[in-house]
Order: sequence, then C-alpha cells, then structure tokens
Amino acid sequence: MFVISKILDGTWKNIAFFRQIKDYFSFADALEFWNQVIFFNYAPRSIGGADDRYNQIPGEMVEEAKERFTSILVRYKPENVFVFSSKIRWALPEMHLSIPNVPLKSARTGLLTSGESPAHIFLLRHTQGANKCEMTDTVKKLLGSKE
Repeated sequence: MFVISKILDGTWKNIAFFRQIKDYFSFADALEFWNQVIFFNYAPRSIGGADDRYNQIPGEMVEEAKERFTSILVRYKPENVFVFSSKIRWALPEMHLSIPNVPLKSARTGLLTSGESPAHIFLLRHTQGANKCEMTDTVKKLLGSKE
C-alpha cells in the first residue's frame, strides 16, 4: 500500500506505470481505481537497483513468489488477475493458457484455481512502450469476454 498511497497523495505524481494501468481500465480518477484493486510486485523482494530493473525474477525467488501469490489469491479471492509483464510468465503457478482474440497478440488468458474461488488471469505485456489504445482495447475486450 505504501507505493499506491504515495501515488494517491501526490507525493509521486507522474509515475507512468501506475497512470497507464489506471487508464487501461478507463478510470479518470486514480483514487477510485486504486481503491478497487490489489496491486503487488510478483517478485517478493527487489531484484536489484536501477540498472537491474529489466532483469527477470531470479530463480531462487520463484517458489517464494508463487507461495505469496497463491496466499494473496486465497485471502482476497479476486475475480480477475492482470499481470503486466511477459518476463514472469515462466515463474507463475502452472496453468493452462489460451490465446484470446484481442488486439494485443501476446496476451494470454487462463484460470487460476488456487484457493476456494477460481480467478481469471490475464497476462499482458509491461506498460513501458505499450500502445495505449491496444492495451485499453485489450483490457476492455478481456473483461467483456467473461461476462
């Protein structure tokens, strides 16, 4: 909650990553959006400094990340899980993935069955360098496809 609180109180005003995600879901108000979601980094600890930020999650963190991820699913029972990274797909819990008919061709969908309630998972790319219209249209279509 620390990072999101800094975004919402204006301390960190222009972090594109958070603004872009809010925009993909077509929310104008950051407070309204971020109060409806759970946000966390899949990697349970920092993978390094600024020079390391594009590295993949180290292998020794994978089991801890999976356990943490599963515990969050069990505790909060989300209906939908969006992953904004292609680099961690290999480190997620095992699941069957499908290729949806959406503008973002690298997108994948699946069903997470950890815990009592299954959650739809949507694997998208990172926001950096992403086409806003393509991402927004993809999110809209993915959310509409399961209704």
